[in-house]
Amino acid sequence: MLDKQQRKNADTRLRIITESEDGPAIIKDVPVSFDPTFRRFGLRKIKDCYVEIDKPDSTADMVSAEHDPMAELR
Repeated sequence: MLDKQQRKNADTRLRIITESEDGPAIIKDVPVSFDPTFRRFGLRKIKDCYVEIDKPDSTADMVSAEHDPMAELR
């Protein structure tokens, strides 16, 4: 198991789920009934994959000092 510092420096792994007619997996999350006491869900076929997001070397790369969103309101 990763300690706190290792998790902070680790790359992020994101799961992408897309609907697909020929998907190998089935998930039960399509609302069929909206009755809160007896809600039912239908099935749909999905594909999933994972994407690795590299952690930037520093947060300075992510923040631009030139951008001021409040300038539009002045």
